[in-house]
Amino acid sequence: MKFFTPEWYRAVQLASLGLNFKSCTAAADPRDGDYDRQYEKWVKDQLSYEKKVSKMTFIDQFPAPDPVSMSFLPATEKDAIKKDYEASVDEFKAMFDGREKYDEERLRAEYRKTAEEETERISALLPEEILSMIPDRRFIGISLLPPKAKKKLDRLAKECDCKVKDTLADYDKYYFGIEESLPPCFTNDGFALHDAAVTGYLCEDDSVTLTLDTEYSYSNISRITLSGVTEVNGDPMGAFWLYDELHTDGDNITLGVLMSKDDRVFTFECTFKKAETEVTLRKI
Repeated sequence: MKFFTPEWYRAVQLASLGLNFKSCTAAADPRDGDYDRQYEKWVKDQLSYEKKVSKMTFIDQFPAPDPVSMSFLPATEKDAIKKDYEASVDEFKAMFDGREKYDEERLRAEYRKTAEEETERISALLPEEILSMIPDRRFIGISLLPPKAKKKLDRLAKECDCKVKDTLADYDKYYFGIEESLPPCFTNDGFALHDAAVTGYLCEDDSVTLTLDTEYSYSNISRITLSGVTEVNGDPMGAFWLYDELHTDGDNITLGVLMSKDDRVFTFECTFKKAETEVTLRKI
C-alpha cells in the first residue's frame, strides 16, 4: 500500500476527533466528584434524546413520501418512490413494533460501557503530548477535554485533515493515469466496497476468491475472483473493507485493501493478471 496505509487511516480518525470534544475546565484540574457530575450531565442529555425518540409515532419515524418535496420530480419517479414506500410499509411496521422500549436502567448500562470503550479507543489514538494534559482520562469517554488539550487536538485534527485530503487527491491523480489499463469491473461506480464484510476467502493454486457481504456498503458486488495470482499478503477473512488502491506494471495488477478486524487495522494485497466480479442485487 502506497497511499492508504494504517498510519494514514489513523490520520483519518484524528481528523474528525476535534469536532467530537468540548472544552471543560473541570477536566483540567478535577476535584472530588467533578467527573461524576459531568458524567451524569452527559447521561441525562442522552436519556432526554432517547425519551423523545421513544414518544415518536410510526409516521414520525417512517413518514410517507412528501408530495411537496417530490414536486420537481417526473411523474414516473414519484410513482416509483410511492410504490417502494408502500411495498416496505409492513417491514417498517415490524421495525417500529420491534423497537426497544425506553428503559433507563438498560440505557445507563449501555452508556457506561460506551464511555469506557471510547476512553480506551481514543486514548490509543491520541499522542502522548495530548494525553499528558489530561489528568483524568475518563473525561475522554464523555467527550470532554481540558481547554489546553482541546486546543492542541484541534490543531492536530486540522493537520491530519490536510494530510487525508492531500492523500486522497494524490491517489485520484494517480488512479486516473492508470484507469484505462485496469479491469472494467474495478473502474465502474459499483466498486465502492467501504464497510463491506469479507465472509469468504479462498486462496488456491493461482486464484483468490473473496466473498462479500455488502449490506452496509454502496456496492452490489458479492464476489471477486482474481486469477493469475503471483503474490498474496494478509488474511482478509472476517475483516471489514475500508479503503482500496490499485497499481499496475503493465503485466500485473495489484489490489491493496486497508481492512479492519477486532479493532486492528491491516493491509491485504494481491498481485494478479485477471479479475471478475459477481453481483447480487439487494432486495428493496
